Amino acid sequence: DHVSETAGSLTEPLACAVRAVVHAQIVPEQPLLILGAGPIGLCCLIAARAAGAAHIIISDIQPSRLALARQWGAEATINAREEDVQPALQRFAPLGVGAVIDAVGTDGTRKQALQAVVPGGRVVFIGLHDETTNLAANYLVRQEITIAGSFAYTPAEFHQAQQLLAAGALTPSDDWLEERPLAAGPASFEELLAGKATAAKIVLRLP
Repeated sequence: DHVSETAGSLTEPLACAVRAVVHAQIVPEQPLLILGAGPIGLCCLIAARAAGAAHIIISDIQPSRLALARQWGAEATINAREEDVQPALQRFAPLGVGAVIDAVGTDGTRKQALQAVVPGGRVVFIGLHDETTNLAANYLVRQEITIAGSFAYTPAEFHQAQQLLAAGALTPSDDWLEERPLAAGPASFEELLAGKATAAKIVLRLP
């Protein structure tokens, strides 16, 4: 009862993130890389911390989202607009990471994910940007990398997201979330597609 309507509306994206983290099979002492600090990537950060991940690295091209990720507990951030993710990652995880969650879904980030994990590591694809990607299959086989797609959630994961919200693990605030009337929906999506939105998450409210 104490969770606001706005916070409650975040249950669905957070539940998607909870499922992605389940697929990643987090090992607390192994670094985790999250590609993308949009709403799903940030929710994955929250879910991963709740699952015990102690060393989380997150990349994005927007400094404001990277600053938010650090506030929310990321150990390190990489500005992918200013430097290549792979060499930059070596500063924080010279041996590679145990798992990668790709919350972007471009051809480039999917390939980055494969290169970032240690042999036997896990890669979770949750981003839905590019329809197809040509992956280095022989490298994948030799490194014994496990790839999992992640979409939606189970009822148990939805309930877990509700519990995280009730516990205050993710709270709406003006520094990352903006509420707009439903009529502003089309313009809001255009802003997001153009990369011009200042808020990481936009919530549309009925009058």
